[in-house]
Amino acid sequence: MKKRVIAWILLIGFVVLLVDIIFLHLYMAQSLVVYAVIILLYWFVLRKDIHKTNKEIDKE
Repeated sequence: MKKRVIAWILLIGFVVLLVDIIFLHLYMAQSLVVYAVIILLYWFVLRKDIHKTNKEIDKE
């Protein structure tokens, strides 16, 4: 349950960030830096966890 709440909060924050970048243009440089950090975090950290989980599921 706790992971779902955190996931929803992150999803809402990500959508707000994209709306800011695309439409509002408030704090544009800071928003782009946050967006880049999220992408890099996904690319280097979360992607490995997802593939590891998928491999464990395939073994069962």
